[in-house]
Amino acid sequence: MNVPPHNHMTWAVIAAQDGEELNRIYSRVDDGADAERAQLALDREFTVKPGAGIQFLPHDIHSIHVQGERGARHFHLYGKPLDQLGERLGFNLHSGEVMRFNAKHLPVPQRAVDELG
Repeated sequence: MNVPPHNHMTWAVIAAQDGEELNRIYSRVDDGADAERAQLALDREFTVKPGAGIQFLPHDIHSIHVQGERGARHFHLYGKPLDQLGERLGFNLHSGEVMRFNAKHLPVPQRAVDELG
């Protein structure tokens, strides 16, 4: 399972009960002038596993990678409910495209989309 680079627009904490989850942490290196494009640089990698969790601030950017057949059982805790995070951004490393992350990768209830306009 791979989840492309994204932010959370709230704080987030990830802890592991079982298995490993590779997180790649990125910096945005462009000036942000184009809302539809971004350039990211890989800062570091961190493996979330039992006893080694990670936390993020609202604009931190990371991707998630779980390899192998075993999978992982991890706890993701956010400062706001997912259906209230419609402004999350996802980033395509190859094309530079910036997208609404929840709209593309998570099933956001139509009520939440309507509320966000």
